[in-house]
Amino acid sequence: MNRWIARISAGLGIISVLAFSTAAAQTGTLVALRHTTAGLSMTHTSVAPFNLDVLTSGPISADGYPSGVADIDCFGERFFYVRGLPQRLVTADAVTGELISQVLVDNPLDADVRLSNIAYDWTDDRLIGTAATTSALGNTNLHLVEVDPATGAVEVLSNAPATGAEHGSGNCDLDAAGNRYYLLGVDRLFTWDALSGELLGWTFVPDLDSTASGQTLTHLAHHPLENALYALHKREPDSFDPNGPWFQSELRLARKSLPDGEWEFVSGEVLSADGIQSGQCDIDPFNNRYYYVQDGKVRVVDTVSGNLLFTLNSSSTGGISEWANVQFHDLSTPAPTTTSIAVADTVWLEWDGSSTLNAAHGMGDMLDGAWSEGPGFAAGDGTFSVSGYGGMDWTGSRVGENGGIVTVVQHYEVIPEMTQHLADVGGPAPLVLSPNPCRAGDLIDLGTGIEEPWQLRALTTGQVMATWPRGQLISLPINLAPGAYVFVNPLTGQKSAPLIVAD
Repeated sequence: MNRWIARISAGLGIISVLAFSTAAAQTGTLVALRHTTAGLSMTHTSVAPFNLDVLTSGPISADGYPSGVADIDCFGERFFYVRGLPQRLVTADAVTGELISQVLVDNPLDADVRLSNIAYDWTDDRLIGTAATTSALGNTNLHLVEVDPATGAVEVLSNAPATGAEHGSGNCDLDAAGNRYYLLGVDRLFTWDALSGELLGWTFVPDLDSTASGQTLTHLAHHPLENALYALHKREPDSFDPNGPWFQSELRLARKSLPDGEWEFVSGEVLSADGIQSGQCDIDPFNNRYYYVQDGKVRVVDTVSGNLLFTLNSSSTGGISEWANVQFHDLSTPAPTTTSIAVADTVWLEWDGSSTLNAAHGMGDMLDGAWSEGPGFAAGDGTFSVSGYGGMDWTGSRVGENGGIVTVVQHYEVIPEMTQHLADVGGPAPLVLSPNPCRAGDLIDLGTGIEEPWQLRALTTGQVMATWPRGQLISLPINLAPGAYVFVNPLTGQKSAPLIVAD
């Protein structure tokens, strides 16, 4: 019996948002470091009304921090940031600003940059990041690591590094429910499995503006409800002055739907000129707000329209910057009233139909939940004992200290095991399909003779969804529902392996 898990869609959406009035849409706070000549203290502000408070009168750590290398635990009220060389990890209380701990980060890789690009996994209470080493050829090798905030102990997650992965600081974000870690590295977007540390792949960042003499993407943020990435597109202006200041550029918001959507502009108009520090951004997924720091101010952008909504300035003159490593605290007091967010991630399980299969959820140890009805029954050890094919769900939630709730729903589909499914099929070898997984409307290469007839059937029910008299390249119906299917030759009995159609 094989257990085949393929995450083919992170179908992310709101199940219910209750008591979310116009006023409630302005809840939450921005938490940041106040960078002064004496060191780093903490500040925070409510978004509306804007009210900046210095939480600590004196510094909680010495100066010297990499820009944007910070994240927040909205459930446990902790703010994490990295400072200094060698890197030290600082944990502060996100409400009071008081220092919780400050530890030297271990360096088992003898890395040049032992910790950067940190992200907090709220489903497992883990803090992960990258460690950068230099290879013998002078290339940067980027490893995914996990660090213990209390001790600084480091566990290397990557079996092999991403080679030549140039990276800045803070240009990363995490899909905690989907266990995906994303990083923008100059001209490429890297994707890791956040649990195993496996590098799943990378893609080149496209040039979105054909008229730009120079452009890049920066300030990455993951929107968990849309399962999309947002970033700032930075380009040199048409009026670029080669003898002028180096920070001449224009900023617009861009978006990429996951897993394989294309980068596209959200903003039509320029949001602001340059003057940004790497990675100084965060996102409010509840109200579709994207925050970034520019020229000592926080710019607030609507992620739907791409328009600049307003700018948060500071009247204080006591800091070099009031907004270093800004983070949005989405469960801050007052918490949104009984807000419940559900994140669904389709997972496929292969089963031979007879042996014991106990499915375990993969959503993290911090979530308290249970299995709903499906083909089988919930076992006492927290798993689900499978007795048939079809769909089932696991639902769990985590509650913040102030009552804010995030609910996660993981959907499973149990399908016949590939070897069992093809065991009694005679004749030609099983078809190898390409692409697989795919989407409705895709052109599928059956890799066989053009004179063969084919039927597309639902894998679990056998229902015929479409029929073709002959062909090697077959276009799937555009209205084909997501699920598992199989191609069958009704004359010879030849079958394909399961074809997974994603949404």
